[in-house]
Amino acid sequence: MKISKALLFFAVLFFSNYTFADYKAVLKKAKQGDPKAQYSLAIMYQFGKGVPEDDRKAFKWTQLAAMQGYPKAQNNLGYMYDVGEGVAQNNMRAYVWKYFAAAQGELDAAEHRDDLAKQMSKQQLKEAKKMIRECKARSYKYCY
Repeated sequence: MKISKALLFFAVLFFSNYTFADYKAVLKKAKQGDPKAQYSLAIMYQFGKGVPEDDRKAFKWTQLAAMQGYPKAQNNLGYMYDVGEGVAQNNMRAYVWKYFAAAQGELDAAEHRDDLAKQMSKQQLKEAKKMIRECKARSYKYCY
């Protein structure tokens, strides 16, 4: 089951700690490495809120936040890999990031992870689980 972009937007908007009005402040914090700010900046680019819509920039900022262990970013990164938004579509990478988000309590991540598993071959699932182990060992760094 693929989540619609509109549904994702409303979920993100509802749970976001940042307002979309303060791009410069969010950008400054994001550049300093704040994962919540990086994720908020990613959402701004993903949906064109206060900045032009740019899926590649959205992917970049989402990935930075996800690699720091931020579960909302991990969930969204899984979505981006699932639908090929800002990056080439890849079920195995989508599965990996949905796995990490689900492990941290993101509500819809486990269901989407399980749906992805049904679409994957046994070999792909085996490779995805290997990627999970490797990513854990590297504390999410270089998991792309």
